[in-house]
Amino acid sequence: PFNPSTKILFTLEQNAFTELKIFNIQGEEVKVLKNEITPAGTYEIVWDGTNNSGSNQPSGVYFYQLLSNQHQQSKKMILLK
Repeated sequence: PFNPSTKILFTLEQNAFTELKIFNIQGEEVKVLKNEITPAGTYEIVWDGTNNSGSNQPSGVYFYQLLSNQHQQSKKMILLK
């Protein structure tokens, strides 16, 4: 559980197009945190509990999805306010 923000950590061994998105429990896209070619390295991306419009999201279960040619990962997060 987190409030008001959480960190998402990942490492790329080589340059890759990377997408990092947040989804709600209904599978609707809430926020795009990364959608670009990303150099190799270790990254710490912060999600502050807002959507793409900057509005605060309600408490609940969310998922992040990390996609690149090196990674495909989804994890559950719980936002508590």
